[in-house]
Amino acid sequence: MKTHVNGQAAARTAAPTAQAQRLADLRFMVLDAVTYSPYATADEKARTAASVARCQDETTLLKWYANVLTVISDRELAPPVFATTEQKQEIIKLLNYPAVSRPTKTKVLRGINCLTETQAVDLIAQLTAVAFPEPTPPTRPAGAGLVVNRRGQLAVAALLSYASRAVSRGGVATSYGQAA
Repeated sequence: MKTHVNGQAAARTAAPTAQAQRLADLRFMVLDAVTYSPYATADEKARTAASVARCQDETTLLKWYANVLTVISDRELAPPVFATTEQKQEIIKLLNYPAVSRPTKTKVLRGINCLTETQAVDLIAQLTAVAFPEPTPPTRPAGAGLVVNRRGQLAVAALLSYASRAVSRGGVATSYGQAA
Protein backbone atom coordinates (compact mmCIF):
# COMPACT_ATOMS: atom_id res chain seq x y z
CA MET A 1 0.00 0.00 0.00
CA LYS A 2 2.85 2.32 0.76
CA THR A 3 4.24 1.92 -2.78
CA HIS A 4 0.85 2.85 -4.23
CA VAL A 5 0.72 6.08 -2.19
CA ASN A 6 4.25 7.04 -3.23
CA GLY A 7 3.33 6.36 -6.87
CA GLN A 8 0.33 8.69 -6.64
CA ALA A 9 2.50 11.44 -5.15
CA ALA A 10 5.06 10.97 -7.91
CA ALA A 11 2.32 11.16 -10.55
CA ARG A 12 0.97 14.42 -9.04
CA THR A 13 4.40 16.06 -9.14
CA ALA A 14 5.17 14.72 -12.64
CA ALA A 15 1.99 16.22 -14.16
CA PRO A 16 2.88 19.87 -13.45
CA THR A 17 6.44 19.25 -14.60
CA ALA A 18 5.23 17.78 -17.90
CA GLN A 19 2.81 20.68 -18.41
CA ALA A 20 5.55 23.20 -17.64
CA GLN A 21 7.79 21.47 -20.19
CA ARG A 22 5.03 21.61 -22.84
CA LEU A 23 4.52 25.34 -22.14
CA ALA A 24 8.25 25.95 -22.40
CA ASP A 25 8.39 24.04 -25.71
CA LEU A 26 5.43 25.98 -27.14
CA ARG A 27 6.93 29.30 -26.05
CA PHE A 28 10.18 28.32 -27.74
CA MET A 29 8.37 27.36 -30.96
CA VAL A 30 6.49 30.69 -31.14
CA LEU A 31 9.59 32.73 -30.34
CA ASP A 32 11.71 30.76 -32.79
CA ALA A 33 9.19 31.22 -35.61
CA VAL A 34 8.98 34.99 -35.07
CA THR A 35 12.56 35.77 -34.10
CA TYR A 36 14.27 34.05 -37.02
CA SER A 37 11.78 35.07 -39.68
CA PRO A 38 12.99 37.73 -42.11
CA TYR A 39 9.34 38.70 -42.60
CA ALA A 40 8.69 39.79 -39.00
CA THR A 41 9.39 43.38 -38.03
CA ALA A 42 11.55 44.35 -35.07
CA ASP A 43 8.46 45.65 -33.26
CA GLU A 44 6.65 42.34 -33.74
CA LYS A 45 9.66 40.44 -32.44
CA ALA A 46 9.85 42.59 -29.31
CA ARG A 47 6.11 42.38 -28.59
CA THR A 48 6.10 38.62 -29.13
CA ALA A 49 9.00 38.06 -26.76
CA ALA A 50 7.27 40.06 -24.02
CA SER A 51 3.85 38.47 -24.53
CA VAL A 52 5.04 34.86 -24.85
CA ALA A 53 6.86 35.06 -21.53
CA ARG A 54 3.60 36.02 -19.77
CA CYS A 55 1.37 33.44 -21.47
CA GLN A 56 0.45 30.47 -19.22
CA ASP A 57 -2.20 28.77 -21.37
CA GLU A 58 -1.26 25.86 -23.60
CA THR A 59 -4.20 26.26 -26.03
CA THR A 60 -3.47 29.96 -26.46
CA LEU A 61 0.15 29.18 -27.33
CA LEU A 62 -0.93 26.50 -29.82
CA LYS A 63 -3.31 28.92 -31.58
CA TRP A 64 -0.66 31.61 -31.48
CA TYR A 65 1.89 29.32 -33.10
CA ALA A 66 -0.56 28.36 -35.86
CA ASN A 67 -1.40 32.04 -36.52
CA VAL A 68 2.28 33.03 -36.59
CA LEU A 69 3.04 30.36 -39.18
CA THR A 70 0.06 31.46 -41.29
CA VAL A 71 1.01 35.15 -41.22
CA ILE A 72 4.67 34.49 -41.96
CA SER A 73 3.88 32.16 -44.86
CA ASP A 74 1.46 34.76 -46.30
CA ARG A 75 4.19 37.40 -46.13
CA GLU A 76 6.67 35.01 -47.70
CA LEU A 77 4.38 34.32 -50.64
CA ALA A 78 3.50 38.00 -51.18
CA PRO A 79 5.22 39.59 -54.16
CA PRO A 80 8.14 41.85 -53.23
CA VAL A 81 7.71 45.60 -53.36
CA PHE A 82 10.37 46.86 -55.75
CA ALA A 83 12.12 50.22 -55.55
CA THR A 84 10.17 53.19 -56.84
CA THR A 85 11.20 55.22 -59.87
CA GLU A 86 12.13 58.13 -57.61
CA GLN A 87 14.42 55.89 -55.56
CA LYS A 88 16.12 54.57 -58.70
CA GLN A 89 16.65 58.12 -60.00
CA GLU A 90 18.17 59.16 -56.65
CA ILE A 91 20.51 56.16 -56.75
CA ILE A 92 21.64 57.02 -60.29
CA LYS A 93 22.27 60.66 -59.28
CA LEU A 94 24.36 59.53 -56.33
CA LEU A 95 26.33 57.10 -58.51
CA ASN A 96 27.45 60.01 -60.72
CA TYR A 97 29.54 61.54 -57.92
CA PRO A 98 33.29 61.05 -58.39
CA ALA A 99 33.71 59.59 -54.90
CA VAL A 100 31.80 56.45 -55.95
CA SER A 101 34.12 53.83 -57.43
CA ARG A 102 33.61 52.26 -60.86
CA PRO A 103 33.07 48.69 -59.53
CA THR A 104 30.41 49.98 -57.14
CA LYS A 105 28.63 51.82 -59.97
CA THR A 106 28.67 48.72 -62.16
CA LYS A 107 27.42 46.43 -59.41
CA VAL A 108 24.57 48.75 -58.42
CA LEU A 109 23.47 49.50 -61.98
CA ARG A 110 23.34 45.81 -62.88
CA GLY A 111 20.98 45.06 -60.00
CA ILE A 112 18.99 48.29 -59.83
CA ASN A 113 15.79 46.72 -61.18
CA CYS A 114 15.89 43.94 -58.57
CA LEU A 115 16.11 46.23 -55.53
CA THR A 116 13.29 46.21 -53.02
CA GLU A 117 12.17 49.40 -51.30
CA THR A 118 14.08 48.66 -48.10
CA GLN A 119 17.23 47.74 -50.02
CA ALA A 120 16.92 50.97 -52.01
CA VAL A 121 16.64 53.05 -48.82
CA ASP A 122 19.74 51.35 -47.40
CA LEU A 123 21.65 51.83 -50.65
CA ILE A 124 20.73 55.52 -50.83
CA ALA A 125 22.01 55.98 -47.27
CA GLN A 126 25.29 54.23 -48.14
CA LEU A 127 25.82 56.18 -51.37
CA THR A 128 25.01 59.47 -49.62
CA ALA A 129 27.65 58.70 -47.01
CA VAL A 130 30.21 58.01 -49.76
CA ALA A 131 29.27 61.00 -51.93
CA PHE A 132 28.97 63.47 -49.05
CA PRO A 133 31.37 62.42 -46.31
CA GLU A 134 30.93 64.00 -42.89
CA PRO A 135 33.21 67.00 -42.48
CA THR A 136 36.08 66.41 -40.13
CA PRO A 137 36.62 68.91 -37.34
CA PRO A 138 38.96 71.69 -38.40
CA THR A 139 42.57 71.16 -37.51
CA ARG A 140 45.12 73.87 -36.94
CA PRO A 141 47.17 74.27 -40.10
CA ALA A 142 50.93 74.33 -39.87
CA GLY A 143 52.14 77.80 -39.06
CA ALA A 144 48.96 78.96 -37.27
CA GLY A 145 49.22 80.85 -33.96
CA LEU A 146 48.18 79.44 -30.60
CA VAL A 147 45.96 81.22 -28.10
CA VAL A 148 46.80 80.54 -24.42
CA ASN A 149 45.03 82.01 -21.38
CA ARG A 150 47.53 83.34 -18.78
CA ARG A 151 46.33 85.22 -15.70
CA GLY A 152 43.53 87.04 -17.46
CA GLN A 153 45.59 87.83 -20.54
CA LEU A 154 45.64 86.14 -23.89
CA ALA A 155 49.06 85.19 -25.15
CA VAL A 156 49.11 84.72 -28.88
CA ALA A 157 52.21 82.92 -30.09
CA ALA A 158 53.61 84.10 -33.36
CA LEU A 159 53.41 81.92 -36.41
CA LEU A 160 55.52 78.81 -36.11
CA SER A 161 57.99 79.93 -38.74
CA TYR A 162 58.51 83.26 -36.95
CA ALA A 163 58.71 81.52 -33.55
CA SER A 164 61.29 79.07 -34.79
CA ARG A 165 63.46 81.95 -36.03
CA ALA A 166 63.04 83.74 -32.70
CA VAL A 167 64.02 80.62 -30.75
CA SER A 168 67.12 80.20 -32.88
CA ARG A 169 68.09 83.80 -32.01
CA GLY A 170 67.63 83.12 -28.27
CA GLY A 171 64.11 84.41 -27.50
CA VAL A 172 60.43 83.60 -28.08
CA ALA A 173 58.21 86.31 -29.48
CA THR A 174 54.75 86.57 -27.92
CA SER A 175 52.23 89.38 -27.81
CA TYR A 176 49.90 90.00 -24.88
CA GLY A 177 46.44 91.51 -25.00
CA GLN A 178 43.74 92.08 -22.39
CA ALA A 179 41.28 89.22 -22.11
CA ALA A 180 37.74 90.16 -23.02
